[in-house]
Amino acid sequence: MVNIFSEVSAIEDIYVSDDYPNWQKVIGNQANIYLNIDQASLNAAMESDDEDDESLLFLWYHENDAAKKPEALGTQFQFANDEELLIDEPYGIFILDITEEKANELSEKYGIQIFSSQSLKDIQDFEIDFDFEENETIQCQAGILKGYEFVLDSFKAEKSNGTIIVDRNLFSNEERGINVGIGNMLRYFDCVLPTSLDTTYDILLITENSGRIETERFRNRIINDLTQSIKQLRPFVIDVEVLFVHRSTAIYSKTHQRRILKNYHFGDSEHGFAIFSPNNRDRVRNDNDFNMQIHFHSLLKEQMGITSIKKRKKLLKRLIQIKGEAERQLIQQGQHDRYYRLFLNGNESTVINNRLLN
Repeated sequence: MVNIFSEVSAIEDIYVSDDYPNWQKVIGNQANIYLNIDQASLNAAMESDDEDDESLLFLWYHENDAAKKPEALGTQFQFANDEELLIDEPYGIFILDITEEKANELSEKYGIQIFSSQSLKDIQDFEIDFDFEENETIQCQAGILKGYEFVLDSFKAEKSNGTIIVDRNLFSNEERGINVGIGNMLRYFDCVLPTSLDTTYDILLITENSGRIETERFRNRIINDLTQSIKQLRPFVIDVEVLFVHRSTAIYSKTHQRRILKNYHFGDSEHGFAIFSPNNRDRVRNDNDFNMQIHFHSLLKEQMGITSIKKRKKLLKRLIQIKGEAERQLIQQGQHDRYYRLFLNGNESTVINNRLLN
């Protein structure tokens, strides 16, 4: 679901102007809209007995069959005054009564989509889609950007402060003594992490706790190498969590599909995210499909069938189920439960801290 925290004037401007075709599709299709207005004023705006005195909010709502009735936040709408509140809504899209310069500053600062109601720009679509072939070389024409650098180059302008990746076989393979999963994750996150951030960037990897991973020595090497290497990618704080799920558990089946979730994006990789050779970063290891899109992509493309919003909703529901069951078992049976093992920054833990699931 799309959560929009907005000034009333911005919704009115989107409704009456032809400058915001993307915004019109997003707010008119089941978005949760939370307004900077008190409940009494919202009630008055949404009710009308006189067609000559109908508010713009009233007209917008009644002209869009798929629109959800907006909610009033009243005095709770303090995002422009209390920046910390922005972090509490990791999926929120904000349209605030601040300058465009200030909106861009806060957006960069916290990895959140923030727009200025004073100089509103249309919201943008985003999609990456690749069909890889085994041994294919992936690089730009000049050969400067290779592998994940080329695939994710367009993501640099996108915002995020958290990532969850589900890939049960992520750390299963090695090439010439290098773990394929670690090599790919380092390149992936080096491409998508912002250059600066004033809050913690949360990473959660969910993978299998079977085979070699069950041996403490191998598992600890994976955890330590991965955690230390990712933390060195940027100067800000990065929390790295890894949840190992054993194949004999009830929720193991929910890890079958290789998925990725961010604040505003989600995606999949048919055969996992260890796409490229660790010794040759532009060579594809196996046939694979990779896709990542903004969660309202299908609305902007007016696609029918199972929409991107529904797919993302199902993914989030599955992740919440994995989190709940894993935490229940870890707390009940202790940190050394062989079926679930959770690590935060290299240390064993029992509670998942990633903001995208809290």
